[in-house]
Amino acid sequence: MLYGIFTVDYHENHDPKDGKFASGNGLTDKTGVKKREKAIRSLRKRIEAHREKIAYPEKSFQDWNSFTEERKTDEIDHWKNEIRAFEKEIRKYEYEISEFRERKNDP
Repeated sequence: MLYGIFTVDYHENHDPKDGKFASGNGLTDKTGVKKREKAIRSLRKRIEAHREKIAYPEKSFQDWNSFTEERKTDEIDHWKNEIRAFEKEIRKYEYEISEFRERKNDP
């Protein structure tokens, strides 16, 4: 942690400019798989929480009914965008896990 900001450990081939790995996916052992599986479970819970917010927005905002239609739409769109981002992360982690398992099964 540097100046109160958490830093993320990236694979040595990580290119910070585009947020992608230059080669490989960074998974080198089962610990990485377990971490990604845990992240997937966490993201799925967050997706469900966001779907709940979309279905019942007044639970998130006590004054929901006083919001303008534009504000309501903006909030719902924000939650939908976050769901899409979470789903994208899940797909990325699932791909990395499957690639790791395929490499492990190669003779």
